Amino acid sequence: MRFVAFFAALAVALAAIAYVDWRLDPFGDRYHPDVLATALGRSPPCYVAWEVVAEQAWPTYKLDLFHRRHADVVVVGTSRVAKVGAWPGEERFVNLSVPGTGAESLPGLFDRLHGGHSGRLVVYLGTDAFWFGPRWRTKAWFDVSYLRDLKYLLSGQTLRQSLDVLRRAPGSLLHPDALRAVEVDRQGGTCVVDRGNSVFRGGSNAWAPDGELFFQYELVHATRIPRNGSLVGLYHGFYAGRSLDGGHLEALGDALAKARGYGWTVVGFHAPISTRGIRRLETDPTTAPLFHRFRAQMPGLFARYGFRFLDLTNVRSVGCSESDFSFEDDGHPDVSCGRRVRRALDHAAGLRPAMQSG
Repeated sequence: MRFVAFFAALAVALAAIAYVDWRLDPFGDRYHPDVLATALGRSPPCYVAWEVVAEQAWPTYKLDLFHRRHADVVVVGTSRVAKVGAWPGEERFVNLSVPGTGAESLPGLFDRLHGGHSGRLVVYLGTDAFWFGPRWRTKAWFDVSYLRDLKYLLSGQTLRQSLDVLRRAPGSLLHPDALRAVEVDRQGGTCVVDRGNSVFRGGSNAWAPDGELFFQYELVHATRIPRNGSLVGLYHGFYAGRSLDGGHLEALGDALAKARGYGWTVVGFHAPISTRGIRRLETDPTTAPLFHRFRAQMPGLFARYGFRFLDLTNVRSVGCSESDFSFEDDGHPDVSCGRRVRRALDHAAGLRPAMQSG
């Protein structure tokens, strides 16, 4: 009987902790759709600052955007494909790129997209060589995981943060929305749903209404572009490897099989890298084997499922220049290069020329 009473008391305590953490959500792990509703309810629609959608909620945010825009064309990948955007006046398009996306993100994402979309879907899948290095770990998850949610709600770190919130704002348990209050900031013709004017003050990036990612300096039209190092340098350890990791390949194959079964059109691609970055990847003995095998194997892997793969690694393959990169970091194509990539993808997918207007 004592054991029953003990476990009952433990269950009540855990339920209370989970409720408090869920109610306060101190790290912003939960997605709150009112932010996107506010942004899309303006004319023209507003951007959404990173400050109001926590990193853990980015995948859910993108899925909500997909549903609200009734998208028929999507782009999937990391921030490397974040500037592949909608054409002027194109409403049924969403860029679903999320930093930390990897091959393991795709099966769950494709299931979610299929569950909320009937009919033909065109998917532009921006794969990266570093996805297939043995050290790469996917961080963006689009599928529902009650275990991940439960771990967050029962985490000691989450509880400590919740108690700290309650000490500073005792009424927050009754009025948690007050903790997440946002405003609409404007500068020129641009509006941003933000918290504390973080974007225009230089502290945050923002998602565009079509899901593109814009860095802070781009939104304020700064004349001085900050340097953010080299993508190849930052990801050097993930490019290391003698062959493509089998587990990562299996996840990609699983996703492509699902897409084929759904009757989708998929075009895989590798976004441009500067000539300097390519030279480093090809000549460094640590990265060259993986990089070469990726470029050699991807077309065949996609063809196995009936899809095309475009190797756009060389900037000249789509007419971009060596300077067409955000942050001048050699791996994040800017808006102008992103438009050229989009045109090549549309052509490969057989989309109507009218969708390429503007």
